Amino acid sequence: MFLQTLSTWTKVIILFTAVSLLSYSCKDDDTPNDTITTLSYDGDNVTAPFLPARTFEGAARFTATQLEPYIGDELSEVEFYIQDMPTACEVRIYTSNSGTPSNSVYIQNVTNSISANGWNRHVLSEPYIIDGQDLWVSIRFSQSNDQRTLGCDIGPAAINGDWTYDSDDQAWIPLVQRTNGQININWNIRAIVDVVE
Repeated sequence: MFLQTLSTWTKVIILFTAVSLLSYSCKDDDTPNDTITTLSYDGDNVTAPFLPARTFEGAARFTATQLEPYIGDELSEVEFYIQDMPTACEVRIYTSNSGTPSNSVYIQNVTNSISANGWNRHVLSEPYIIDGQDLWVSIRFSQSNDQRTLGCDIGPAAINGDWTYDSDDQAWIPLVQRTNGQININWNIRAIVDVVE
């Protein structure tokens, strides 16, 4: 009887107030003050370099200087773009103080959990705690045909945004250098860091 005597707008206000109070009372005050930061060099995906049939790694290198504000924080996820499906794919993380990857700290086969023509997200089975060394976030892929596998932006290449390992010469060289400037891009690889405030 009471609600029937109220105007439509009064009913809306009462309903809105009740929902707001309910939402507020359901908030978890014990949630930690974590924020998420994405470390990357790339822009939007535009394509993937056409590479011959063999095994490659594309990596983004984050230097100790860049990572200094994140020491003690956790690298928890890696995002990357796959265009054509590879025969095998791994997420790899390395540390180094020498200018090339030297210490493998994480390897996970993700072949059966990725999709072509889109972004893929891999949650690390155990987060890596950033410790002040250079960090290399890499996607290793094998292809049985010449194809476009690991995505990239339109470029130009940032320093440390296009590191490439080729199983043919077993060396880490920026892709722009490998191709004499013909392929000038950044890999679509992004490191997701949980920052504790």
